Amino acid sequence: MADVFVDVPQATTALQGVVKEIEGALDGHQAQRPAFPAQAAGKGFAGHAQRLQAAFERVHSRGSQRFVHARDTAQAAIAQLDAVAQGDEFSAQTLAGGDHIGGGGRP
Repeated sequence: MADVFVDVPQATTALQGVVKEIEGALDGHQAQRPAFPAQAAGKGFAGHAQRLQAAFERVHSRGSQRFVHARDTAQAAIAQLDAVAQGDEFSAQTLAGGDHIGGGGRP
């Protein structure tokens, strides 16, 4: 089995940067709401304009959801890295014979 090395602090810092970038993009996205005024469709086409505006809003909302899902995924990855670090620390203590739950360290 190949050794696996994860630089948890470096990976966590990188993912925190990803979260910040996504949040910035989400803020920018939410600041630019779609607008299709009824008069833009022309006289007699107000109903079409309303349907277009509703469609633009749905697309915009789905875009926001994508940013939120990406942010949540990055945050979940940070939590997993924390779990890896805790597991690694526990394993290191076990191998070194340190005190831990389930004990049995070296005499």
